[in-house]
Amino acid sequence: MTSTAERGPGAAGAQHPTDVLLARARGARRARHLADVALAQATVGWVEAHPEQAVLAPANAVAYAADTPAFLHGDRPLELGGPGSPLVTEAAVVEWAAALGMSTDAGRAFVGQVVELRYRLPRTWAAMTRGTVLGSEDELVLADAEALDHALPWFKARLVARATLHLPAAGADFVDAQLAAVAHRVGPAALERLVTEALVRFDPEAAEQQAIDAADTRHVRFAETTLGHRMVDHTGVVCVDATLDVTDAADLEAALAQVATELRESGHTGSLDARRAAALGEIARRQLQGRCPQHPDHPAAPTTRDLTLYLHVSEDAVRAAADGTAASDQQPLARVEAGPGSLGRLGGGFTTLEVLARWVTESPAGTRITIRPVIDQRLPRHAEAYEFPDRLKEQVRLAEPTCVFPWCRRPSRRADVDHVRPHGDGGSTSTANAAPLCRTHHRAKTHLGWAYERAVDLGGWRWWTRRGRAYLVTPLGTTALADTRASAGTAAVA
Repeated sequence: MTSTAERGPGAAGAQHPTDVLLARARGARRARHLADVALAQATVGWVEAHPEQAVLAPANAVAYAADTPAFLHGDRPLELGGPGSPLVTEAAVVEWAAALGMSTDAGRAFVGQVVELRYRLPRTWAAMTRGTVLGSEDELVLADAEALDHALPWFKARLVARATLHLPAAGADFVDAQLAAVAHRVGPAALERLVTEALVRFDPEAAEQQAIDAADTRHVRFAETTLGHRMVDHTGVVCVDATLDVTDAADLEAALAQVATELRESGHTGSLDARRAAALGEIARRQLQGRCPQHPDHPAAPTTRDLTLYLHVSEDAVRAAADGTAASDQQPLARVEAGPGSLGRLGGGFTTLEVLARWVTESPAGTRITIRPVIDQRLPRHAEAYEFPDRLKEQVRLAEPTCVFPWCRRPSRRADVDHVRPHGDGGSTSTANAAPLCRTHHRAKTHLGWAYERAVDLGGWRWWTRRGRAYLVTPLGTTALADTRASAGTAAVA
């Protein structure tokens, strides 16, 4: 008897047990692409429903009179696509981003890419929507499965859109014409070359300015997270990237070698790379503390480092870790909230007691570490004035590490402390009536029709859009709620 494998793949009636899985994969790929295109089509409809004219409509003439709060701080048209694409109102973008489960910044980028594709890259848009048609009530349906299998994937279309946003209309059209038939096979490097060619051809002045700007590429950057701020983690280290003049680099190299040698002679047992890294911090501290490296015959006192931390562990636990006497079952993680001092620019996060011990005992600097107890969030505080005093702001920001708007993850230390119920409506200046809102979402609450309240029963914050759609923000994230209300203008603090 001959097995299926012996008959070969072309044998009649032969079907591998995994063929059904391949069919499911093809079906899932088609469904995903249909969903991507449907979302893009819906975004176009949303943009067309909220054009620039919506802000300056006759009905808004009084509200948007010159020098009024709405005119100065309220809704405004945004150019999210490239030059010549239609504008869309900011309030519409904020609401659409929340509906898609995105931060406002991510939503702005998403809407901008859709606008760029639909209105400035029509050939690329056609390649992406191949095999689909809009049916009744503008519902996207599959028209040709084989054509859809050869449609331009959504991620590739977005890559093209991001690259052409800064081009003039003629340049975007040039890229669109060149790429429409071959976009599937074009990688980021080839796309960048094509976009550069379009810039030189159709906007030579901008290309010249770009060349001038590129002549000065010097920088020193500290690695950032996708949230836009650096975080302390279990490693206790951060990446520094720098591009220097050759002469500056040579001087830095010599200084690092000299100080690394000094550290070795003073007892530092780390590798050469570790000593060079420590030397860079030592050079910085010498500069900040006025120690002059030009006079080695007059050594100054050892440099010091000041760290002020809010630790969700006790000071005894940190000292025990530094002394090597920590219990084996002791909690190894500590939440770090940076206060004033050298760590203040690094944000917060989690690290281990071992890293804290290293900062205290292994650093070439004499480390002074101040460990502040966590402020009791259950203790209410209030003030009589409109402005929140520092002690109230500190408690609010420790309680809420990020902006409490749906999907927003901007750190609360960069945010405003807002009266949940407006002070003019009787809202108190107290921790019970306070929340951190980044400037964008503070404006959304004040001028763009959003409202919120503290949802004590749900352990978070309940938000409403201007149309009454509801969201719940908790430490676990954002959830769209089924309940809505007709008017969000009566939000109150629970």
